[in-house]
Amino acid sequence: MAQHYKLLNWEQVRTIKSNGLVDFGSHTTSHQVVTQIEESILKNELEEPQKLLMQKTGVRTKLFAYPNGNFDKKLRNYLEFCRYQGACTIEPALVNNYCDPYFIPRIGVTGMPLEGLVQKISFTMEMRK
Repeated sequence: MAQHYKLLNWEQVRTIKSNGLVDFGSHTTSHQVVTQIEESILKNELEEPQKLLMQKTGVRTKLFAYPNGNFDKKLRNYLEFCRYQGACTIEPALVNNYCDPYFIPRIGVTGMPLEGLVQKISFTMEMRK
């Protein structure tokens, strides 16, 4: 059964962004496998969401999340060229001082109940000590 997600509207995005605790990044226009598309299409996939977020929020997005987790060095360099300051992978790991800002790992929490999220964050913080 397909899951349906209720998306935020632009007013909600602006409200959440204004608290300073949450930032919104870019994730391409059409969710293609970006490591396998032509450069002319790639340019649009990376720049259009950036422009839209700027238009709707008044702030330039600095971060990118790789669709499907697909990334490579060429894409990394293109993100830097497009003035992104970093990008998240779906590689499960903790961030450290040696991470390339364009290959930031993350810990998945999709569908996790609040108690599980708190436990995961607590465990992660303990591991860093």
